[in-house]
Amino acid sequence: MTAESLSDPDSDYVVVSVPEGLDEAQREVVVAYVAFDKATWRAYRAMDGDHSAVETTTGGDALAKFQDNYATWTAQGLHASGVYRVTIQTVEVGGASSDTAVVFTCVDQHDTDLIKADGTSSGRDLQHNYLYMAMLDRSSGSWIVVAEEFNGVVDQC
Repeated sequence: MTAESLSDPDSDYVVVSVPEGLDEAQREVVVAYVAFDKATWRAYRAMDGDHSAVETTTGGDALAKFQDNYATWTAQGLHASGVYRVTIQTVEVGGASSDTAVVFTCVDQHDTDLIKADGTSSGRDLQHNYLYMAMLDRSSGSWIVVAEEFNGVVDQC
């Protein structure tokens, strides 16, 4: 598993780096988190109503939050554009139980934008680095993201 192998050049989704020395459980969590993150990025780019990839990687509060954001963007005629870069900072497995994990990430959105239906920028100031914490759960047999929290804006990832 490498940052390059997790990236998706076709959708301008770039994994900048993953921590070295991860064990098997941590690698599984990273793969599951990236599947979620990549699915949401693709959905927000396409805005075609197909949530199937997001729904297979997400549950709980994280899925509800995605659905709310997606509905808002749909109503406003917006979609994401540009290059999305994510750095996986740390991966913790088994805090409360072996079926829970936490992933800390830094997202570089300096090359992303929200685009209106007419093809022009929405003018929203998204071009920053953002810290996130995602909680994953494996009680259903596979890792899924069940919650994601915004942890602030930083100067660099």
